[in-house]
Amino acid sequence: MRHDPDRRPRDAVPADQVVVDLDAVGDVLGLDDSATGNGGHVERVVRHDRVLAAVEQQAADLSDRQRRLDLLDAGGDPRAAVAAVFSWSYRHLPPPAARLFRLVGLHPGPDLDAYAAAALADTGLDQAGRDLDRLARAHLVHEAGAGRYGMHDLLRAYASGLTVAQDGHTERQAALRRLFDYYLATVAAAMNCLHPADAGLGNSAYLVDLGDRRALVVDASRDVRSVRREAGRRGLRLAFAADTHLHADFLSGAVQLAATDGASVLASAAGHREFAHTGLGDADEVDLGGLRLRALTTPGHTEEHLAFLLLDGTRPVGVFTGGSLLVGAAARTDLVAADRTEDLARAQYRSLQRLLTLPDQAQVWPTHGAGSFCSAPPGADRTSSIGRERATNPLLQAAGEDAFIAQLVGSLGSFPPYFLRLAEVNRRGPAVLGGTPSLDPLGPATVSRLLSDAAVLVDVRPVIEYADGHVPGSLSIPLRDAFATWLGWVAPHDQPLVVIRSADQDPGEITWQAAKIGYGNLVGEVAGGIQAWTAAGLPVVATRLVGPQTVVGPETLDVRSARSPPAPQTCRTGRSWSCAGTGSGR
Repeated sequence: MRHDPDRRPRDAVPADQVVVDLDAVGDVLGLDDSATGNGGHVERVVRHDRVLAAVEQQAADLSDRQRRLDLLDAGGDPRAAVAAVFSWSYRHLPPPAARLFRLVGLHPGPDLDAYAAAALADTGLDQAGRDLDRLARAHLVHEAGAGRYGMHDLLRAYASGLTVAQDGHTERQAALRRLFDYYLATVAAAMNCLHPADAGLGNSAYLVDLGDRRALVVDASRDVRSVRREAGRRGLRLAFAADTHLHADFLSGAVQLAATDGASVLASAAGHREFAHTGLGDADEVDLGGLRLRALTTPGHTEEHLAFLLLDGTRPVGVFTGGSLLVGAAARTDLVAADRTEDLARAQYRSLQRLLTLPDQAQVWPTHGAGSFCSAPPGADRTSSIGRERATNPLLQAAGEDAFIAQLVGSLGSFPPYFLRLAEVNRRGPAVLGGTPSLDPLGPATVSRLLSDAAVLVDVRPVIEYADGHVPGSLSIPLRDAFATWLGWVAPHDQPLVVIRSADQDPGEITWQAAKIGYGNLVGEVAGGIQAWTAAGLPVVATRLVGPQTVVGPETLDVRSARSPPAPQTCRTGRSWSCAGTGSGR
């Protein structure tokens, strides 16, 4: 069953999407009210309002182009008229190509691909591709990019005049309606792909509404709260859980969703995962019920990496690129092994070149985004398109493979040490959680005994509270979006961890963030917090907070790498360690 864009409730639309009235789009495309239904008062959700603005401008220019063509008619001499010159090429076209040429004159945009041409002419994709190639050889259209064809404005005016003269009104309306439906289906499929973001780790999971109360989720972390929340709002069952690669920065939620939601796990066969899943190789496809998911081998970030191409029929809607092509970047290649960095960087180059063979309008849905230590640039958008990345991604402007390697490898900074452990945990399959992980309350005396052994106390209160008074030797990692990253950077994973928090801090947020990076060693929390600790007569120390303007002199030590983004810094004061933020948001 195909996805149904009409079924999405209006209040479920993410805030970053734009609601537009299709009545206006129908006017631009030249459709009457019957084409849009309900007298034209049907609304849809469209992400790219800039595209619509461009379409409107194209439509406004059509009448001006016709006037310019008329002006070039040399005094009525047909041998000298521009239209007559165009007709020499047109008359030699076979009928299917001639018909497509006429109908392309109706297209309001600056260029189109074989999918749009097939919709206009109501032909198969192969036939549309052959006809576009014939038009290009006859110089009636020109290549405007990979798989896209443009038409000079005077040729467009000539073609639109021909279709008015030779194709009936009903046929023209039907062609525009098919084109309208094609673009609407593309937008509907794209809008049905939501991306709940993990601001702390800088990653995005993707939830795809399959239209029959089922959903596909791609690269969900073990903290499945946001995915479940979005699915619940839309009444969706999580039927498929796909992983693009063996993640190093978080534990996959696929095993959890298989156990609790009955999701079928889709992943690379080359990953040799030790749990039930559908192993996919290159070009393998999964029928999602109208939409299809095609696996594309794209090694580089990891050796077994897959991208997943989402298809509506034979038309690419978008590609889940995981850790291959990112917005404005490509993911790092040094997480498998240091001595494999360059080889995997070369594989990454080839993988990106493969992705660039997709149509420009195909959406790019990467997992790693701004804030990720897998090398996404700061401030980048979370999604893009093949055409945009082709034009703007600095790595794709590199002059060849060697330049790409130098640029990518030269940009690699540091990363949290837990990255080196999680890929293997994900291969074996993370343990299934029975619910929200809990923090057992521990009395101050019990905690003191644990600390005298091998336990470490993690103070998650705001820095100012920590500075006012804290347990000697405790780690200060304030609870915020980036808590998991800092925990994984400075806290041991193989020693018991005890938490101390403020009364208004959510213990579930602490445990979920720890669980998603594989920290199952939280043994409990100080019951009653710092007040109970102090009341028990146990030692407390304070730390003086200073601003950057007061840090001067030889005691200041900057240990950051010149080419790395700011990493968590550890400052020692007596026996106390304070983990202070750098402003990077990580």
